[in-house]
Amino acid sequence: MDRDDAGVLGELELHEPAPLWMLALFGGAGLATMIGVPIAIWAIAGESSAFASEGPRWGDALRALAPASVLWALLFVAARRVAARRLRVSWDDWGIHELDGLHVRTAIAWERARAELGTRDARIAWAHVFDDDGRCISMLTSEGTFPEWQPDRACTTRGLEQLAGRLRALPRGIARPDARDRVRPDAWWMQSRVVFPFIVLASIGCACMPPAWALFGIALTAACVLTTLPAAIELARLTRASWSMRDLRPFVLARREGGVLVAHDEDGAVVRIDARGWRASDASLVERPRGRVFARLGAIAAEVGPYRDGLVARAVEAIETEFDRRLRRRRLVGASVELVARLGLVATSGVIAWVLLWWVAHLT
Repeated sequence: MDRDDAGVLGELELHEPAPLWMLALFGGAGLATMIGVPIAIWAIAGESSAFASEGPRWGDALRALAPASVLWALLFVAARRVAARRLRVSWDDWGIHELDGLHVRTAIAWERARAELGTRDARIAWAHVFDDDGRCISMLTSEGTFPEWQPDRACTTRGLEQLAGRLRALPRGIARPDARDRVRPDAWWMQSRVVFPFIVLASIGCACMPPAWALFGIALTAACVLTTLPAAIELARLTRASWSMRDLRPFVLARREGGVLVAHDEDGAVVRIDARGWRASDASLVERPRGRVFARLGAIAAEVGPYRDGLVARAVEAIETEFDRRLRRRRLVGASVELVARLGLVATSGVIAWVLLWWVAHLT
């Protein structure tokens, strides 16, 4: 949803990790290098003349590990560089806005906003600005970390001094993550950055003990399955959300009449929407109607005032902006690609485990 920047009082630049589709692409390639480590060591072991008696040497193992580590680092840096976009938080007299490029991702009115703040040396190190309708804007400096959860988006690096006065004036509360962010389990024992480093270290250790390679293959397969669960759960949740949004109809917002928004449906007919039930991520559309939204309208709402043409307002059951729809579809594609990549890793590691079991059985 495009936004008019007239009246903006201040702005903070944000920096975000790679989009989900890019994390899926480069993450899948990076995880594939983790599979390449034991394959490379195993290949070296098979060609080693001293393999049967001594097993592969540490130097061989390290030489196999180095190229995979360098490739993973290059892919990670490339993902961060290519994903650079202009993300920012701006504010005016009405409220605070989080923008993704030219589109409003989240907008919260000051009169409905609350804040959860973290301080360090009397400075605000991190802040969540949220309301009771599920909207949340998160900002983090280099001096602070989120206490319990962290959204998909990273933080501002120049500090929150410009916004500190307004943040301190807001009522306090405990923030909840934006529903568009928290769609994946965040248990530490499911995370690739925790599980796979142990597997890589185990591969180096097993290089000196050939009989232990069978256990390594089983552990590798189990680790791949474990780290695939969050991607599968995320895809299931995104699919369920997309299915619930399948019957949303487009409406073009025209103007505001008191607590009612006047819109036009796809046939050009005038529709009045009860703004009291508005739950769109961009709350500023109630004050400044513009552009197109997708909504499911329910029953006729209770009277909130006289309307022209004898039309009454209808309550909003579900709603999303154009940006919300693009974001949801982008995440759905990214989660699908990632799950396919991870399932490929599971299959590959399963084959490795079977071959290693066969090899150890014949070696002994």
